Amino acid sequence: MYEKQRDALYNQQFNIEQTKFATESVKDTITTVAAMKTASKQLKTDMKQIKVSEIEDLHDDMSDMMEDADEINEIMGRAYGVPEEIDEEDLMEELNAMEDELEAEAEENKDEVPSYLVNAASAAKATAAANKDEKKAEVDVDEFGLPKVPERNLLSN
Repeated sequence: MYEKQRDALYNQQFNIEQTKFATESVKDTITTVAAMKTASKQLKTDMKQIKVSEIEDLHDDMSDMMEDADEINEIMGRAYGVPEEIDEEDLMEELNAMEDELEAEAEENKDEVPSYLVNAASAAKATAAANKDEKKAEVDVDEFGLPKVPERNLLSN
């Protein structure tokens, strides 16, 4: 008996929920249709201001201008005094010959210091000598890298 009452209550609840869902669905549909009507009116008003032929003309003009710009870029990209046909093999042979010359020159001068580094080389030697002298006269430093003051000087104050 209780099961029948429970099943009846479940069925009633289900029917109420279905009715509620159908009611909400109809309200949502009404809202959607109203929004579509408003959008349709606005589109009709806006479309009256647009002329398709003007848009096509504008598009054609833009296409022509882009073609003109491409032609100008092509003209501006032309090289002066360079033959139309350049043999890449000849260029590669010339590049390889230049690399061989540089390697040979580097082998000849590998022990010499270049003229632009002469002053730098002598400065490096002087710096190395000064560093050796400094290492001989090292001073004790504290945790901050400052020289430590002898304790006897602290007591005299």
